[in-house]
Amino acid sequence: MVSAWGTGKTLCGILRILRLCEEYPDNLALVCRREFTDLRDSTIKDFENYTGIQVPASKDIRLSNGSVIMFRHGEELNTLKNINLGACLVEQAEEFDDDAQWFILFGRMRRKNCGNPSLFLIANTNGNNWVKKLWKDTPAKGYECYEATTFDNADVLPESFLDSLETLRLQKPSVYNQYVMNSWDVTSGKIYEAWDEKYHVIPHEERPDWWETFGAIDTAVASGTFAAGLFRVDPHGNIIVCGEYYEKGKLISEHCQGIKQMAGPNIDKTWWADPSAFSKTREKLGRLYSVADELQDYGIIVFPGENEVNAGINRVGEYLKVNTSKSHPYKQGLLGSPRLFICECCVNLRREIPLYREVPNKISDRGERKWAPYKHEDHAVDFLRYGVMSRPITPEKQQLKPDRYSYDWIQRQMQHEEAVA
Repeated sequence: MVSAWGTGKTLCGILRILRLCEEYPDNLALVCRREFTDLRDSTIKDFENYTGIQVPASKDIRLSNGSVIMFRHGEELNTLKNINLGACLVEQAEEFDDDAQWFILFGRMRRKNCGNPSLFLIANTNGNNWVKKLWKDTPAKGYECYEATTFDNADVLPESFLDSLETLRLQKPSVYNQYVMNSWDVTSGKIYEAWDEKYHVIPHEERPDWWETFGAIDTAVASGTFAAGLFRVDPHGNIIVCGEYYEKGKLISEHCQGIKQMAGPNIDKTWWADPSAFSKTREKLGRLYSVADELQDYGIIVFPGENEVNAGINRVGEYLKVNTSKSHPYKQGLLGSPRLFICECCVNLRREIPLYREVPNKISDRGERKWAPYKHEDHAVDFLRYGVMSRPITPEKQQLKPDRYSYDWIQRQMQHEEAVA
């Protein structure tokens, strides 16, 4: 179930859980949310307000017919061993990074004598996330999706509240589109808001060999995913990511072979890598070895990339920012240009950039606030950050050929050759 801000989706979910537990004696139901504080301060309080039933400190409610409703948060889900659920509600499902917890619960829906075990969620839209993939893009049998905007329930909402939405639309259009109009095109907490494929994605084609060229690698050994990108710098200092490698579950020798195929003769250029790749955490031939050592064994020489996350994100953001008064160097007639371009072939980088988002800035147990990006599906954006932060200095102007190989120069040259022919 996918709904929108102001449509009473929480009330619908709570009433459904309660009905299933009242209808089937000895049923076992679970209500879960990602964070404990949200579960305690929002979900449980809503349940108590709507039903008049108080949730004890144990977070378990026992009804008179023997049914039990449990309230748990995300970190507790892995501890739910050998339980047989008859009903389960995941509230604000978009808060979960991926579908891992969903399928953990899926495997617990096996209680007998409670009708068909019912697993469902309520959520706000949040871009191209796991909820969209499972319920909109490729829904499996039984994955029903109900959507609504705030205005679909306008008849039961205060008129003053509806009037206030116009102010929200004008002042915070992204919030309005996501939470009021139920738009899948908006991702909350998006880090690179300037990203727009219209400006940033360009056709894949060969670039002049004399352009500055280098590579960047995110080794990410713990996740088993290797991601690498090949970069070029044009005469005007613009950065182009013109190739990528993105694989997991392979040996380092296989990753190196794939990176070499992607980079071709440019494999002997400078390569920047995740600094963790230089930690000597493995043993080989009786001595401690690092991932960087193994890369070198297979012919890829790497140097530690700059890994100050906030500075790197800011610098990538500066390169992505579109100058609306500048003509686009790679799309004729387009006004507006960034300084960072991604070739069409870099499908994983193009997928990760718009999904890259921040962790909600919540107060820790120590009363501190710490900003950080989600560490999920970020391998390509990490090599992008290493590349932008660590690229070599652009050559001096006298070494460059500012007009040659520009888009306009190539077009004029082609026209000239056609005329001669």
